Amino acid sequence: MDKEYPVKLHALAQELELTVVNRPENYDNTLIHVTAVNRPGLQLAGYYDYFDPRRLQIMGIVETTYLISLPQEERIKRQEAFLSRRPVAVVFCHGIAPLREFLLLAEEYGVPV
Repeated sequence: MDKEYPVKLHALAQELELTVVNRPENYDNTLIHVTAVNRPGLQLAGYYDYFDPRRLQIMGIVETTYLISLPQEERIKRQEAFLSRRPVAVVFCHGIAPLREFLLLAEEYGVPV
């Protein structure tokens, strides 16, 4: 049986020098239990079979430009479908800033960004 070695999200963010832009109430006690990460391109397109919200979600240029390409109403719908599943945390890379509506939804669903 695999043993779990959880890591506190805030410790990981400090170690990696990440800027936290949404820090829900439970942020300091949030634990990462799995080492795998996910690029949620398929989820943003609507496919959630096998989605594991315990994984860190990594948003890169592909995911961000895909969202920007959608009409606003559809973009918000896709982001809400994703964030309503409450992933353990979302990390934006390449210096990409989350969309304002993404941050508002992350705050609503208590998802650290």
